[in-house]
Amino acid sequence: MKEDNVTNVSINDRSNRSTGRRVRQIAAPLGALALLVGPFAALSSAQSALPSAKTLIAEMKSAISTQSSVHLVINAVQIAPRASETMKVDANKTVGHQSSVSGNENAQVILTTGGAYFSGNSSGLTAFFSLPADDLALVGTKWVAIKPGAAQYKTFANALTIKNLLSNLTPSAATFKVATTTFHSVHAYVISWTATNSGTTLSESLYLPTTGRKLPLGETAISGSVTDSSQLTNWGEVVHVSAPTNTIAITKLHTS
Repeated sequence: MKEDNVTNVSINDRSNRSTGRRVRQIAAPLGALALLVGPFAALSSAQSALPSAKTLIAEMKSAISTQSSVHLVINAVQIAPRASETMKVDANKTVGHQSSVSGNENAQVILTTGGAYFSGNSSGLTAFFSLPADDLALVGTKWVAIKPGAAQYKTFANALTIKNLLSNLTPSAATFKVATTTFHSVHAYVISWTATNSGTTLSESLYLPTTGRKLPLGETAISGSVTDSSQLTNWGEVVHVSAPTNTIAITKLHTS
């Protein structure tokens, strides 16, 4: 198997959010979409009484810069054809763990300072990592091990560490709207904007608490029949990962 067969495993690629491709694309980058958490609430006061998007984003960046870890849950729902996918990530500055489920396909990734490892059932190994059929028997229930320095290790490190995981949270649009809403029972500001990618329009929303540090609560994106929603919790908690023992080196797999 060529090394670049699994080098496209990145989880927060805003550029891949396109209708019809996104849910299936998660099979490679282990990213995902989800149910819209809640409708925008009507403004209860004049727009001028709300903080500006610029101020909120600056406060969010400052709050994130002090954090060493985060727990992320992302869900994806595509209405037609019906499909869904869920991803969970625990990430800190150097290590992380990720699990993804889509129908009967499942996969996991563990990142340690001594190596990266991935596993899954046969359909998950095929869908999420493009593992060739002749490698499925070799891998079986083992974890595929990747040494530090390999291209795939760097890709997993980029995907499963907090700095890169959150790098795409900051919106890049020119025009924003700020309102108030409730996000998972938390009073929140919602910053909304639209973006265009390859001719596809995305409606995106970023949720920040109205009180305390402006650590992001989550984000949603809607594109056609696909809805993407994430929730971020457990800021600063210790992330525990252990290298698996039942492994097979990626270098022992077939080339293609």
